[in-house]
Amino acid sequence: MIKNLYRIFLFIVIQSFFVLPVSAHVKPDDISLNDYSGVISAGVKEYIKSNNTQLFLQTGAKIIFVTTNSTQGMSALEYTKNLYSSWDISDIGRNNSVFVVMCTDTIDYSVIQGKNIRRILNDSVLYEFISKDFEPYIANGDYDSAVMSLYNCLAKWYSDHYSGLNLSLDDNFGKYKTGVKTADTEEEPSRLCLWIFIFVSFIMLITFFKIKRNLEFKIRQHERIQKRKTRKVDIDKIINS
Repeated sequence: MIKNLYRIFLFIVIQSFFVLPVSAHVKPDDISLNDYSGVISAGVKEYIKSNNTQLFLQTGAKIIFVTTNSTQGMSALEYTKNLYSSWDISDIGRNNSVFVVMCTDTIDYSVIQGKNIRRILNDSVLYEFISKDFEPYIANGDYDSAVMSLYNCLAKWYSDHYSGLNLSLDDNFGKYKTGVKTADTEEEPSRLCLWIFIFVSFIMLITFFKIKRNLEFKIRQHERIQKRKTRKVDIDKIINS
């Protein structure tokens, strides 16, 4: 019984570590263009964020770009899915956003579209846009043009499917390639979850050893009772022999 309790406790602790969210970047307050690699010009960032504000107000959607230096050993798709989940992208607006993650070290990328537009903006349509308006620039290391070109292409798609949408789009990319390229500062993660995890683990540990101690006490008590019964039986045999 005690061995089983050890196994259960060990299983719960291991599972608790897996439940903790794994993400390279803490969810930022403003999800729009988050450049952790420092490859996007300040002017392009402002262009994307300004248009995203209007896009969100009119459609509930955002065209989100993230750059990162590493995918932590995961494939680009796995990493993007992880970030999509940990940043709660599906909760933005009407679950109709597009999420683009680019790993600058491996020159790889992945794209996820929201559930509510996936039937119309399917993978075939999406990757047709990417092959024409994104990959040629990425191949040349021109992340500014890659982001603006794909943004404009997707924004025009939204315009075709959301009546009355009015964005300030501009195909003159050079006009926005201004300002320094500075990596966005990583926000400090909240330690609340860590402290809750430590507290719960501590309570579990105390409870486990309390149960273990009670069980051991009951086992010893049972053994003493059995010994008394055995001695009594032996004495009765001697007396009646």
